[in-house]
Amino acid sequence: MSARRRRKPSAAMEFVDILIARGMSRLAAEAKCGLFRQCLEAIAAPSATGGKPYMLFVPGRIEVLGKHTDYAGGRSLLAAVERGFCVAATPRDDGRVSVIDVQQGRRADFELHTELAGTPGQWSAYP
Repeated sequence: MSARRRRKPSAAMEFVDILIARGMSRLAAEAKCGLFRQCLEAIAAPSATGGKPYMLFVPGRIEVLGKHTDYAGGRSLLAAVERGFCVAATPRDDGRVSVIDVQQGRRADFELHTELAGTPGQWSAYP
């Protein structure tokens, strides 16, 4: 009897399973993983240090009760939703930051320093 090798699941599939285990629907989890694949392809640049990429999903939230009280020490009733932000990042060693919006195909590159100021009204001012 020959031993059959099990195929190792891809990192993206493992992430799908993590998102599902944390309460996300399979459809939304697979969509997020598609975005993460795009993000990882976009940050695989020659200037990257080759360090391990980090993948984060920040869910949106609905405030049912208590708007503006949570940051003042009060109580709020919140619910997480499947819409949110997908972020993939990898370390760099050159003091620069590149921010890429994979859905819109936009990119902003800048040097990280204490006097950094974004251009008001531009999407790249927020990151």
